[in-house]
Amino acid sequence: MALIKDVDSILEGKKVRVRKAGEKFDCTSLLPDDEWYPKAVRTKIRPARWNWKDCLAKLKQIASDPIPGADRRFIILVHNDTEEMMGTAPGALIGMTILNPGEGLKPHRHTSFAIYHILQGKGFDVMQDEDDPEPTKIEWEKGDTFLCPAWVYHQHVNDGDEQAIILTVQDFPLLAAQRNLLFEEPRGRDNIKQVNKKFVPHRDTAGSFKLDI
Repeated sequence: MALIKDVDSILEGKKVRVRKAGEKFDCTSLLPDDEWYPKAVRTKIRPARWNWKDCLAKLKQIASDPIPGADRRFIILVHNDTEEMMGTAPGALIGMTILNPGEGLKPHRHTSFAIYHILQGKGFDVMQDEDDPEPTKIEWEKGDTFLCPAWVYHQHVNDGDEQAIILTVQDFPLLAAQRNLLFEEPRGRDNIKQVNKKFVPHRDTAGSFKLDI
């Protein structure tokens, strides 16, 4: 009886839509498997290219904007054939970050892994898993590639004298489709948010900082 009382307390005073036993849901259907497979296959993905001069021009355009929250100045290379997944390829995306000299990001994390490749500049990342007693500093320069595992705190820092450009490969689209893409920006459990239709990291995170170096 305790369980029923608990349920009653949750519903008490609220307008409840009751779906009666045997009622058909308009979002469901039944398909033979020979009809399911053709529908399940993704739309054909065409070969594509994103021109470097266009990417660089866009990065230069946003380089003068303040860093919005813990989020980076970040552009995503979207292939329209991925449709609602909005990826560079189904289940994965490529993005590019630009940081001016002396700039860094607040520590943040997400449930996506991130593979980084440095296209320009030098700097370092500070990473720390919740179980790590001490953070790890990973220095990087042009041509380097490094990994940030999923749900590990990290922050990019440009300690060089030119703009740093970082290419990133992530599994954002796959996690977003599964409703498993979480952000914590900046560091602090109160800032953990699920990426959904209302999530806009440029507005939903606090102010950025500039390193005194």
